[in-house]
Formats: sequence, C-alpha cells, structure tokens
Amino acid sequence: MKKLPLFTSILLSLTLALATAIPFPSTPAAASAAPAPTPARRIVSTKAAGRTVGQDILVGSFKLHVQIQQQRVTVQERGGQHAAAVPATRLLVGPVSWNPTSKVISFDVGVTNTGAMTLFGPVRAHVLKLASPDATPVNPDGGSAAGSWNFAYGSELLGGEPRLSPGETSGKKPWRFHSPTAKAFQVDVEVRAGVPLPAGVGGTFEGEDGTSVTVEPNSIPYEVLIDSEAVPASGVVAPLGQLEFAGAVNVTFEPTDAATDVAPPAAPLQISVPAPANPTASQFVVGQQLPVDDPDAPTPGLTEQLVAADTAALVGGQMVTEASVFPGVFGGGLFVFVANHGSGFATGTVSDAGGPRSGAVVSNNTNTLVSLTDGAGRYHLYINGGPFSVTAFDPFRGSRGTTAGDIAVSGSTVTANIPLTPLTAPVNTRDGVRNGGFERGDISSWTTTGAAAARQQLGPTSTGVVIRPTEGQWMADINTGTNSVGGVGSGLKQRFVVPAGVRTFRFDFNFVSEEFPEFVGSVFDDSFRALVTTPNGQTTFAQVSVNQSQGFSLIGDCGFPGGDSTCGQTGWRQGSVNLAAFSGTGTPITVELLFSSNDAGDNIYDTHVLIDNMRFSTVWIDAKIISGASASLARVQQEIRNANEILSQAGINIQLRNVQTVADPGGLLDTDVTFTGTLTAEESTLLGISRSATATDVNYYYVRSLTGLAALAIACGPDDFSDVNILTNSGIIMSDTVTPETLAHELGHILISPDNAGSTLEHSVSASNNIMKTPRTVPRDLVNRHQSANINRAGAPLLLP
Repeated sequence: MKKLPLFTSILLSLTLALATAIPFPSTPAAASAAPAPTPARRIVSTKAAGRTVGQDILVGSFKLHVQIQQQRVTVQERGGQHAAAVPATRLLVGPVSWNPTSKVISFDVGVTNTGAMTLFGPVRAHVLKLASPDATPVNPDGGSAAGSWNFAYGSELLGGEPRLSPGETSGKKPWRFHSPTAKAFQVDVEVRAGVPLPAGVGGTFEGEDGTSVTVEPNSIPYEVLIDSEAVPASGVVAPLGQLEFAGAVNVTFEPTDAATDVAPPAAPLQISVPAPANPTASQFVVGQQLPVDDPDAPTPGLTEQLVAADTAALVGGQMVTEASVFPGVFGGGLFVFVANHGSGFATGTVSDAGGPRSGAVVSNNTNTLVSLTDGAGRYHLYINGGPFSVTAFDPFRGSRGTTAGDIAVSGSTVTANIPLTPLTAPVNTRDGVRNGGFERGDISSWTTTGAAAARQQLGPTSTGVVIRPTEGQWMADINTGTNSVGGVGSGLKQRFVVPAGVRTFRFDFNFVSEEFPEFVGSVFDDSFRALVTTPNGQTTFAQVSVNQSQGFSLIGDCGFPGGDSTCGQTGWRQGSVNLAAFSGTGTPITVELLFSSNDAGDNIYDTHVLIDNMRFSTVWIDAKIISGASASLARVQQEIRNANEILSQAGINIQLRNVQTVADPGGLLDTDVTFTGTLTAEESTLLGISRSATATDVNYYYVRSLTGLAALAIACGPDDFSDVNILTNSGIIMSDTVTPETLAHELGHILISPDNAGSTLEHSVSASNNIMKTPRTVPRDLVNRHQSANINRAGAPLLLP
C-alpha cells in the first residue's frame, strides 16, 4: 500500500490580509517590498470555517439601514465574528425611491471589489435577516425566505464576463422591498463569490462538508477556482450495478483565464471525502461520471457512466485518493467512491490497423465501470473476480474488439491489449456523418455492399485524364465491376443523427461509365442514386443514369476489366437535401443515407460512381508556420483530420486552403498572449501576417510557445477581444505542444457566438469530455447539441455551403 502524505492543518486567521497565509499579489508598492515566501513552495491548509479560496466564499458582510420616510439607505459593515476574509467588497447604494401606492421601496446596489484578488461570479448578495418582519423582498433572484433570498450579479452586470477585478464595480441592480407599514427596517446581507487559487500555490482546501482537495505546489501554472462539495447517492445518475456506493464529491476546477486552453496539472489532485460511518472496506475505486458512448443501448448514443479515474484508501475516517494504479484526478467533475472488496486491475492498449486509438470506450464483464483510452490508446479498469473480458468500442470508427484475462493474484494488474475490428454494420453513437470525406483512407464507419473502396484518384485514362477528390486526398468509389453484388450493384449506407441546427446536407459525385457513348439510349442504362430515409419517408435527392446523363464528356479508355476503349464522365456534381426539419435541439432524430450504383441490362461494361465531401457546411483553414516552430505539413494535415472527426458532430467539414512557412519578423516565435481583452502587440502583428485572400477563412498560426499565460493555444475572436473583427484580424495561435483535439477546441471558440470563452457553451460546459472543456483531463471529442445549434446559427460568418 502506498503511504499517503498527511498535511498539517493550519487555520488561516480571519484578517483583512489573506497574504498572511497565501501571499497573493498586491499593489506595485507591496510588490517592491521585502520578498515574501515563494507561494509555490508553501503548502497551507484552509479549514471550512475560514475558507478563503473556492466557490461561495464570504467576501462581504453588511447591515443596510433602510429609512423609507427619508428615502435613504446607509451601509454598515457587520464586523466582528461576521467579518469577511480578504478579498473584500463594498456595497454602493443609490438612488432610492418610495412608491406609497404599492408600498415598495427600491434602491440600486452595486458591488465593488476592494480586495487584491479577482472575484468570480455570479457574485451573490444573500439576505440573512430582515429586522422588520413585515418587510419582504419583491424581486430576489432566488430563495423563498431569509437566509435563502439572494440578488445575483452575473456576467451581464460584471462587464460581460463572470469576473470582478480588483477595484472594479459591478453594474447596479435594483433591490425592491415591500413594506406595508412604511417603517424603517434593517437588512443583514452576506456577499459571496468565487475566489481562485493563485498560480503555483499548493495546499489543502476544505469544503464546508468535510471534503477537500489537495494541490501539489508548482503543479498548476495558472490561476484556478477550486472547490469541493459532497454529493449524496441520489445525485449519482450513472449505474452502479453491484458496486457498493461509499461516497461522492463534486470537484470544481475552473481555470480563471477563460480565453486560453491550458494543460492539466503536472501532478494529480488529491481528493478526500468522509468515509461511511461503518465502512465495509479500507480500499476504494473512484469513478468520474461522464456521458459515454453506449453502442448496446436500445437507441445507441451517450449515457451517463462511471469512468474509472483513481483508487483511494481509508485514512483517519476519510477516503483519500492515491493515484497509484490509475493516473489520478486532474480536473473537476462528479467523482464517485465505491468499495473495493478485492480482485485487481486490467490495463492495456486499444488499437486498430492504424495504431493506438484514443477516446475508445472500454467496458468489462465484472462491473459497470468503464475507461476512456488516453492519447496513447491505454485504458485502466478495476476488475471483480478472476477470469474477465474487456471490450473496446471506437465511437468514431464504429469498430469493436474483445480480449479475455484472469486476475490470478488479488490486487495485481493484468495487461490485456484489445485489437479493434471494423463492424459489418458500424454503430453510430454520435451526431453527424462519420468519415464523410473518406480522409481516413478507407470506408470505415460505412455499411457496404458489393464493390466499395476509398481511392486517391481514378486514372489516368488512355488520354491522360486523372479524376481526383474534390476535397482532401481521398474519395469513395462504388462500382458495378469486380466484387459487386451479382456483378451489377454496390452501395454505401450509414445511419446518423442529424446534428442540431443544420439545414442542407450536400455531397459531391462523379458518374464514370464505359456505357458512354455507344449505349446511351439503350437498355444498358447504368445508374446511381442517393436516397435518404427520414421519419417522413424516403427521398431520392440525387440521381443520374447513362440515358439521363446530360453533358457527359469522353475521357478515353478507363481500363475497366471486360470493357471497351471508350469511357465517359459526368464530371463532379452536387446532390443536396434539406434536413432542417430533423435538426432541433430536442429529441435527436436518426436518418439513413444510402448511395447505390447499378448495372442495367448486363454485368459487363462497368460504371464507377465517385463520392466525396459530405457536409452540412464547410470551414476553410489557412495555416502559417512561423519559421522556427516545429509544426510541419504532416502535423497540419493530421490536426485537420482530427478536427474533422470531432466537428462532424456539428455537420462541419474542415478543408485546408493552404500551408506555408513564413519568416519571423522578430519576436513572434514566442508570442506574448497576455490576456487583457484586447490583442497584445505581438498577437496583433502575428494575426496580420500572410492572411488569406478569402475573408471567411480561419487563419491558423503555429509558433514555438505562448508567453504571458500558461497556454497551449489561443483563439482570438471578437467575443473575447474587443478589437477583433471575425473577417479581418481574428485567428488561432498554436504552440509547439501537440494535442489531438486542440484545433477542434479553438475552432469551437471561433465558431460559437456570441458567448465569451468562459460561457457554458465553451470552457464552462459541464462534461469533461466535451471539446470545449479545459483543462483536457479525458479525450475531448464530444460536441453537444446546444453547441451544434449555436455553431449552425443563421448567418454564421465562417460556415460556407
């Protein structure tokens, strides 16, 4: 058993200087004084009674004396045992008005941050007591009685972002009270807000219910809001099966610089939760509740499941995580502790013919815990009993695999690698069309009949004609030749959920046949059609045949087996169908897409139909690599493929316009991205280099590193930068750090509007496996339907047909 560190509990004094416990940055004058102890080397402990970091922290306590006849309100700090710890606030009140008819007194109240730390909202003013029992608030934002009534100051009153910086005052909010006697009364108020942990600081921070989170010093190089709150068994949605519930906690881990994408902590967080009164075990397994792909559900899709995250041990009445078998906890979410009554663990790599697969779901036949494979394709699971089987499912490729193993020694870890095999009828658990551009170089995710394959070109013909894809490097070919069904037909089929907010589905096709020109007008009328089946029935939305080709061109001998020396093509055409009726944000609607080719009259003289570029919309990328950065064409292309897989859930096909290397004009290889709401001088210069001539392209810049913030990449869009126009100087800046989902994440910031980066559609989205969540603690590959609907809003400037 790994020994657990025990941290000495140091009660912070409730003074007006939190710097006595954690030296927060202060004024320039204070910064030039004698150097304080280095925060990163200091481990402190905060007790629930004197909490100074986290959510819902007391930052102000006041008495409001409301004098109706004088139409005056005075504010007095409560002080004494009610005093707030630093940081602190002040209430600004006025003007005051009294309506003698309605018996309502109204006054506007603003909140000023008088401390040295930024407060994070919503900032709430809680009405604790009304000294006159006949006075009642008319317009509180929540609550039904004293102690629960509150007035909330959200982003709309905090300058558009959920934060109140030192010295800033919120917008004023009207507080209205009904007083039937028109007598003076007193209101006791507490102001509460989120208070972050400074970069580099370590410590143990207790919730108000015995839970705690411990941060290793120097492990988090950015400011973060950390907190914990116990959750009852009734708050857990994921199925436990035979697992024994021991406790649960909701951990808040929110980096405060909402404009940037950051890495997880360098060391895992240690979570502590009170153990049951009479624990039946001394060892525990910890699972994080997340929406996970379930291909075996009655309607395949996402369901809440427990993803194995850590182990824990019983220490002094607390269940404390260890990070000894599993990688550990590196971010926020709902974590459930279940009793470990024996057996062991399984680990291994999930891979297919292309190599390890990240984001695969691995389940086992002994309990309900699952695992999501990391960037190296590895999984970790807790196993009950001896012999076991583990099954992996790749949600983007629709492939599966199963491996058996045996726990011969209790507590041991067994390696069980899982090879994936493409399914004959792939299951689609996510919104959108999978592999719609065939850029994987195969036709995975599609159900096939007959002769169907991915190819990079058709030709050259005898006259030198080469037919290439309309986007990317690959296209599909369904034909009536060798391996077709009966030598006459082939098809591609996929069932998919229509993404929220989309409208018209489009694809490109080219009809190439040896029946041209001799058999035009004959019974040898080879054909192609595209068919979609919806709840409203079947619709053919694209079709062509030899006799109805209208404008084919001869291209010589295509070299098809058993044919002749003439061949023709229609050229690339577009098929489209409007699916807006099925794209609401409510119940997801599944449709079926079918492409088929057919040889009429005989089984010779083949026809090939080339298919490519399936999309509801297109986003174009123009990439620039600053000389000295490590990015390459191969990396850019791989990131485009990764982003395509993810953003296909919103119906988007991403295309690469151009990649070029540009010289560093000086000082931009390590770009200053210090966030102030406007572009830094270096950001502004960088975003002006070699911009695409097409205004709707996303300009994508690769540099070596980003300075001024602990960021991996940053999206510079008008929702977070007041001096940015989406069509003239917006863009994405990427560092040398390679992360598979980063382009999709940053494109999310650019495409989602008008929310800022800290919104619930972006960094504050609830699920940790969502592309917009930061830091990345599990593979981020989920786009939810509300994000999709926003991305596909009418008039979105960067989405093209």
